[in-house]
Amino acid sequence: MFTVAIEPNGWTGDVPEIARRASAHGHFVSNYWSMSGVSRINEATAGKVTAHFDPFAVGYACGIGDLQPDWIEDASFDLDRPNASCLAAVELRTGLEVKAEWFGRELPTYRVPDPDVMLKGVENAREP
Repeated sequence: MFTVAIEPNGWTGDVPEIARRASAHGHFVSNYWSMSGVSRINEATAGKVTAHFDPFAVGYACGIGDLQPDWIEDASFDLDRPNASCLAAVELRTGLEVKAEWFGRELPTYRVPDPDVMLKGVENAREP
């Protein structure tokens, strides 16, 4: 079972504690991108964060400290097509085919509550 979070300007799925909880019985992948060009991929399996990184900071000093997975070498992150590159990584990690129609029709979606409210008092909620 997969939980995939695609957030076009929201950091909720990027919070490691959200990934841990959402993957408690499976696999979770979050793909975040913002209007300012910031991107992040967060992945967890069976409650353990296995990736938490900026795909466009790999190999640069600003990416030091990220939890970069071994599979990063199999992914191709293209600055000319950042959103498509991140969605390709979601496909790589889940085997799901991300389809254009996901973005143009109503599908079952779930809003995760504000993580700062939901995780208030949870130690290391933002640490992978």
